[in-house]
Amino acid sequence: MDADAQVEAFVHTRGPALMALARLLVRHPQDAEDLVQEALARCLPHWEKVGRDPEGYVRRTMVRLAIDRARRRRRRPESLVDAPERSAPERSTPDRTDHVATRIGLVEALRRLPARQRAAVVLRFYLDLDERTAAATMGCAVGTVKSLTSRALTALRAEDGPLSGKDG
Repeated sequence: MDADAQVEAFVHTRGPALMALARLLVRHPQDAEDLVQEALARCLPHWEKVGRDPEGYVRRTMVRLAIDRARRRRRRPESLVDAPERSAPERSTPDRTDHVATRIGLVEALRRLPARQRAAVVLRFYLDLDERTAAATMGCAVGTVKSLTSRALTALRAEDGPLSGKDG
């Protein structure tokens, strides 16, 4: 199978999982698709090397791009108007509504975290990676992943939300 066919098969099978990861790594959902595309575009010229562990390589590229984007945003001023996200009203039972509200609350709380803390939490708890693998993915030491995760969980618990232990 040539490289183009390998890439196409990879994107077809793992694309949805990469999009889900991207939505958690970036603050704005519309940036998630751009993140996946840019990561794949950067990996494509090196696919022979990537081919041994394509998901790990693309995931690592996505995490590093997301952190770099957040750093660039901090250096330049935000736009004056940031349109709120709108979603269609959910028709569901109260139990489903509570579950959806909890999930939305968690995603919003993740978006308020700094990029590296968000990446550490997503890698550790969403992808269920061990500390060593998360550190390799982020390009940092295991101790850094531990401290980023600890600070992120402390911040998430301090908010009125699903992890705080408070009602709300």
